[in-house]
Amino acid sequence: MSTLTAHTNSKKISTYFDGVIIGSGSVVVLIGAFVLFGWYVKNITLIQILPSFVPMQYNTALGFLLCGLSVFLIYFGKPKVAIVLGGVAGIIGFLTILEYISGRNIQIDELLMNHDITVETSHPGRMAPNTALCFLLSSIAIGLNIGSPKARQLSGVIGSLIFGLGFVAFIGYVTGNKATYGWGNLTCMAVHTAFGFIILGCGLSIFSWRHEHKQNKQGQSTLKPAILGYALTLAITIFLIDISLPSNVVEDGLYVGLVFLGWFIPRKRATLILAVLATILSIMGFLLSAIEVNLWVLLFNRVVALIAIWTVAILLDNIKIKDLALEKAKEDLNSKIIEQIARNKELEQFAYIASHDMQEPMRTISSFADLLAKRYSGQFDETGNKSLQFIKGASDRMGELNKGLLDYSRIGRKKEIVNCDCNAIIEEIKSELAPQINNSKTTIYLEKLPIIKGYKHELKYLFHQLISNSIKFKNTERAPGISITSTTSNQIVSILFSDNGIGIAKENYEKIFMIFQRLHPRTAYEGTGVGLAQCRKIVELHGGDISVTSKLGKGCTFKITLPI
Repeated sequence: MSTLTAHTNSKKISTYFDGVIIGSGSVVVLIGAFVLFGWYVKNITLIQILPSFVPMQYNTALGFLLCGLSVFLIYFGKPKVAIVLGGVAGIIGFLTILEYISGRNIQIDELLMNHDITVETSHPGRMAPNTALCFLLSSIAIGLNIGSPKARQLSGVIGSLIFGLGFVAFIGYVTGNKATYGWGNLTCMAVHTAFGFIILGCGLSIFSWRHEHKQNKQGQSTLKPAILGYALTLAITIFLIDISLPSNVVEDGLYVGLVFLGWFIPRKRATLILAVLATILSIMGFLLSAIEVNLWVLLFNRVVALIAIWTVAILLDNIKIKDLALEKAKEDLNSKIIEQIARNKELEQFAYIASHDMQEPMRTISSFADLLAKRYSGQFDETGNKSLQFIKGASDRMGELNKGLLDYSRIGRKKEIVNCDCNAIIEEIKSELAPQINNSKTTIYLEKLPIIKGYKHELKYLFHQLISNSIKFKNTERAPGISITSTTSNQIVSILFSDNGIGIAKENYEKIFMIFQRLHPRTAYEGTGVGLAQCRKIVELHGGDISVTSKLGKGCTFKITLPI
């Protein structure tokens, strides 16, 4: 049941990842397409958003269109075409950076469009240097996304950096800090360009996480590098907000959010490391801010904020240490369980092979004992005839034990889950056991049982064994009576098999479920001591549990819990 739940959760996470990837690719393509259209029809709203804002250059819009299409192409299994389109966007970004560094115009800025909107633009048509850097990084991330697992993980880190560059620029527009979206006197990044890189960076990171999630069967991903990238982005953003706002506004509390992000980094002391970073940035923010209120008031506010940051960091660190220790203990336990399961499978395989191979020699012994008894019984004395009877009896018992062991090892070997109507199964069993039921005058009360998903053959054996046991271990003072009822709660059904038989002593509650364990001599009750061991194995195969309560001489109740 836990495996099924893990698989369901893994599928939900994969669906979420797919939705984010398709959504991010769609948004980036639309941004590029709309702005390209705006340049062709001279629509200022599409190009600038507002007349006072920086325009998105034609090459920038083209880069978004190419990168967005690359995201789609990787998702739909066309990596080679994706690399080509992403590579074109990366080359445009790289050549633009070369133009800024060399001071030369290599004629790529207005190659496809003459630009007449030059707000905060150092060279007509030339994208901002931070924009060019983002496209170069995007091209690299797209290429890495179809590489090895390590390359894909690095792609996620680069995605977080692209997100960070876009987010910092966007916050600059919100806070009015031009230094975040414009580098010196060079062309500035447009506000919708910043938004586009936020979406593109997020999509590239999710692409990396999606690959890692698929590789991990339990759906647990190690996202430390990418999360560190986002943590760094958050830290820089808070710092820029800090130095942009008036000193009488206390914003250091935002660093608490940065510390909380350390919880998701699978490393000890991550929250403390982020608290150190927050402290350094807070002190730098204090030194770089213009003091507009009383210095002591400002210092007091900063100290209170730092106390809050470190209090949260220490509490989270202590909790995380315990949580990591618990995870380690769980991993150790899981590895031991897996090891034990492997050993159990080996033992079951051995039992199956051994019992299967012993069938033939046991039949041979029994057949030759019968042959000797028929042909030569008159030639044996009393001791010889008794010896033949002992051989025949022992070989028959060995054959029964061997068959029980073989049946036990076969349980669950051919698994086919179907909807099982427990009522129909009980009725089939009643028909098969009709002679025993009639001869013993057994009455069976059956309450309506639910339909459950399971292995029909095994469930039928389980119910058959419990009913036949109730008839076999009857109390000689009264006719057997069997009651079969059920209750359902939280997708778990509890089925009760109650009888009025001889009962079971409390100290034997667990013993009866062990293979080849008998409570009575063979002369009193026939059987091999395998039946209830098979019942437990069947119930556990369904992710359930079986237990018994009883009073000697009064009867017993077997309780079976199964997931619906």
